[in-house]
Amino acid sequence: MKQKFLSVLFAAAILLAGVLKIYAQDEPKWKAGDKIEVRNMSYVWVPATVLEVIDWRESGRGFGYRIQTDDVNAPNRYWTAPANTVRALPGKNNKQAQDENKNNDKEAGKNEGGDFKVGDQVDTYYDATRGHNRGTVIAVGNGRYKVHYTGCKATFDEWVDRDLVKNPNTISANAPGITFLFGKWSLTEVAIGNGNVFWGRSPGIQINADGTYTWYEDFGKQPVKGRWVTDAKVPGLDMGTPKFDGIIIKDAQGEEWKAFKWVVKNNNKPGIEIDKMCSNSSKVGSRL
Repeated sequence: MKQKFLSVLFAAAILLAGVLKIYAQDEPKWKAGDKIEVRNMSYVWVPATVLEVIDWRESGRGFGYRIQTDDVNAPNRYWTAPANTVRALPGKNNKQAQDENKNNDKEAGKNEGGDFKVGDQVDTYYDATRGHNRGTVIAVGNGRYKVHYTGCKATFDEWVDRDLVKNPNTISANAPGITFLFGKWSLTEVAIGNGNVFWGRSPGIQINADGTYTWYEDFGKQPVKGRWVTDAKVPGLDMGTPKFDGIIIKDAQGEEWKAFKWVVKNNNKPGIEIDKMCSNSSKVGSRL
């Protein structure tokens, strides 16, 4: 009975601490007249002005903000926005907000975002936890980044909101998922077209610990030699090539492929898979 009482008391203490934390937020982040961005009903961030601060602390919701969007042609220019739908405007004047976002990311154990420039490699996300893809920033503007995805054609380039662009995940060349790939591999080519799967023999590849590879793509042709680079999985991604830890290599045409550990179904035998980035071309193989 005493143990049960102590458990209830402990749970009550945790609940009280949570409530106190909410009420400890005595000051709203924004004030009337502040220029901010707000997420509208279409989940698009648009510039706006804070008209009034709404105190929702008694209901445990912190502060809200009555806002007016800058777009005079917007179908709805006024509404009361929860705090999590209001953020700083992009640009040099929002350093404090960026620092706050970084601290929040650290406390939540998430990857940090930041200021990126053209040429930076980044990971993009669908939302706060679900990864999307990895690429390179090719343009910056209006609080967004235009990203070119690794191995994809320019038609896949897209503008991504700054909150969904993070520093790229990384992996060491000495990580088990990378060192597993070292050695010689025989390959079988797999191609998908019109709903059918085609299998055919292909030569092999040798991946070396010193960062080089020799890829015998076609019979009777000179092999492709080059240097590989590690490519970590994009966090929170559950489909596609970017969900694997592996290495990036290039074929004779300079197009990018990703090699990673692959487990043969039914017998759980580990092998290798090499997928052409942003396509349905794939090769699978076993160790020689």
